Order: sequence, then structure tokens, then C-alpha cells
Amino acid sequence: MMTASSDSLISIIIASFNCELYLRQSLESVLSQSEPRLTVIVVDDGSTDATVRIVKQIANEDERVRLVQIEHTGFPGVVRNRGIEHVRTPFVAFLDADDFYHPERVERAIHVLQANSQLTAVFHDHVRFWENEDVADQEPFLGGTKFVERAGKYLDAVGEGLYVCKPSFYSFMSLEQIPMHTSAVTVRLEAFQVAGGFSEALRYNQDEDLWLRLALQGQFAYLDEPLSYFRLRPDSHTGHFRVGVDTSKSESVLQCNVELYIGNYLRGAAQMSPADQKACRSLVATRCMDLAYYYAVAGATREERRALMKAWAWRRSWTVLAMLAKSLVPTKLRAALRNLRRGVPYAG
Repeated sequence: MMTASSDSLISIIIASFNCELYLRQSLESVLSQSEPRLTVIVVDDGSTDATVRIVKQIANEDERVRLVQIEHTGFPGVVRNRGIEHVRTPFVAFLDADDFYHPERVERAIHVLQANSQLTAVFHDHVRFWENEDVADQEPFLGGTKFVERAGKYLDAVGEGLYVCKPSFYSFMSLEQIPMHTSAVTVRLEAFQVAGGFSEALRYNQDEDLWLRLALQGQFAYLDEPLSYFRLRPDSHTGHFRVGVDTSKSESVLQCNVELYIGNYLRGAAQMSPADQKACRSLVATRCMDLAYYYAVAGATREERRALMKAWAWRRSWTVLAMLAKSLVPTKLRAALRNLRRGVPYAG
């Protein structure tokens, strides 16, 4: 039996809900890390499958594993924050119960933070894969998006495959890409606590919200290696990204996107140049217009207009004005006009 160590360096928070099929792989990927001085805190969000039994069984075999049970919330930020309440280590990292780590993931991240005391957090590349795909065949996600090339002027190369993000990297995150995946971030516990932890109000985007707040607070480093693996599946919390899966989630996702970018602007505008402020306001308006389009397709005219009025408040443009004018056209007439464009005869 592996026993818990009083000199643990890092706590891994594993959020779980009905993940009995994947939980063992997830836990084993953490417990077999090349850096063994760790604590695993599994926070179960009211699972109804065998999740709790599996965790208890593994905890009996390895004292580094702890189980925290809460009533079901469906809010990942709440689940992870409950886990953080039990952390007593200087560093903390995260993993969902259907994802897993590279064997050296923890060691590599801790080494960067220990060698660079000015850093708030470190993140690395990751691999995304569907269940029926071979992980080995997949391209690293950030490598595929040419992240290093696109963010080059915001990064300082300090070693082979290691970059320190400049203070201006916050603007890149606000306007271009939030490159952190939850399983790929390791944070100093103190910085996490000062930032206020994950938002418990956002059902989606609560992780991006935290990374933006941490970027305002201090520096990130980036390890250009895929050290974690993100499983894509339609029944997961992030399954809404797959077209055609539970469109009721789409509204919540779009609403959370609007809240994410408005909150970020209100917090960080003072750190941006006037040009970046303008671009960020335009981005907020675009997110509002995305939500308005969803409502237009759904036939929710009142909600569509509200979203467009919010877009107008953030960006006075002819595009928003045209969409507002279009929203005043009766729903049946709009549908008839769409059909005419598609060559469908008007049915009256």
C-alpha cells in the first residue's frame, strides 16, 4: 500500500460525476506519476453510478487518495472549490475523471514553478480525442493551432520548450485565445486563493474566467509539450461542443460566454491599450450577437432583441443596427423570406 506523505508537494483535484467507466484510468495516471509526493482529492458531485465505490476501493490501496462527496450541483467550479478547501500543499492541479495525465506531467510542472518563484502558474499542451480514436494518432491541440507562433511576441523563450508569458499576454488571452485547458494548469495555492477560486455562478467557462483573473494577478509559463489527455464524449459536461447534442445547453453556453467577456472587460480594461479596449468591446458585442442569433433561430424574438440591445451598448455598428431592424420583422414573415431565398414557394 502506498501511504500518504506529509511532504506532498501538490494536490490533484479530480472532479467526478458518473464516470465509473473512466475513473480508474484517471486515478492510475495520477498515482503512477514520476513525482510521487502528491495528494489526490476526488470530489464526487452526487454520482449515481459506482464512482464512490471505486474511489473508496482505490483509497484503501493508496492513502494518497481522499474522497469528498457533495450533493449534485452540475457546476464544475463549485465541485473544484470544494476540493480546494481540503488542500494543504503549495501547488494544486486539476483533472476531470474521464481525462488522464502523461506519466511525467506533475514532475515537469512542479520543476518549472520551483525554479521560477515569480510565476503564478504553468500550463502545457494537451491532446484531445474522441472515445473511438487512438490517442497516439492525435496532434497536440495547441501545436495544431500554432499557438507559439501566434503568441510569439507575448512569450519569452527561457529554455527548450519553455516560455514565460509577458504581462501583455493578458491582452492575447482577452482578444485571441485562452490557451489553458483545466487538466494542463498547475497553480500556486496562494495565488489561487487570492484570485478567489473558480466562479460558482458560471456553469460553463468558469475555468477560462479563472485563468483570465490569474493572468491579471501574475505571470504564467508555458511548457510546449502535450502532458495531459482530454476525452471528448457527447454525454460529458463539455459534450455541448458536438453539433446536435442537447441544444438546450447551447443557450447556457452562449450566455456564459457573454458573462465571461463582460466580466473580463470590466476587470481588466485598465490593463489594456485603447486599441485593445476597443477590440475587447467589439468581442463582447460579437458574443451578444451570437446569443441573439440563437434566439432568432429559436423564434424567441424578445430575447433576441434584448441580446442585440446589449450588443449595441458595447459596439455601435451598422451590423448590430441591421440585426436590430431585422428583429422587428414578424417571425412568420422572416421565415417566409428565408424560404424564398432557398427557393421554397411561399405557402401563405
